[in-house]
Amino acid sequence: MALNDKQKEILLIAEELFSQKGIDGTSIRDISKAAGINVAMVNYYFGSKSAMVGALFEIRLTRTREKLVDLTGNVELNPMEKLLAFVEHMMAVQLQNSDFHILLMNQLTRKENQPAISEGITLLKREILQNINQFIEEGYATRLFLAKPDAIVFVVFAMGIISYLIHHEQMLSDYWNLPDHEAYSLYIKQHIYPYLIQSFKSILIYNEQK
Repeated sequence: MALNDKQKEILLIAEELFSQKGIDGTSIRDISKAAGINVAMVNYYFGSKSAMVGALFEIRLTRTREKLVDLTGNVELNPMEKLLAFVEHMMAVQLQNSDFHILLMNQLTRKENQPAISEGITLLKREILQNINQFIEEGYATRLFLAKPDAIVFVVFAMGIISYLIHHEQMLSDYWNLPDHEAYSLYIKQHIYPYLIQSFKSILIYNEQK
């Protein structure tokens, strides 16, 4: 779905409201008020709230899929570099788009999901696991890795950590004396990511035969 700048602006506003109030708790009127436009304009651009949610998920999921494709086809990177680049990308994107992360978690626990969105999320999850497993298999086959852990180890580890960082941003910002989200993201990138990346490396070079 090709979007113009105004549609992207509206989606960002809707994303924030959805994360705060939930999809069911957010109305088109809420979105139009926050965006400073009338309800008719929102309906003109998207047709319905359901279509708006679908467009938002399509954009976010497509970007992750494109990153996977780029890394998989990059012959200049070895399996370790591909795997760590994707894990770091996944964590960085979730932290940068924390509203979407919260929305995604809420969507997964909703009793009534849009089938297309649920199927899209499930398909992407499978693609992520398949690609991470491919990186691991390649690294193990070339003896770059000494261990061959299941891909789910990396997904659970990475997503568990980023979920904690997102849901406890206010508390951790106070703890680290950080003034805003930008400073919080920078602190994590500089002081937390290096330890996480080293942890992933340690998993891959752990000798299972000992």
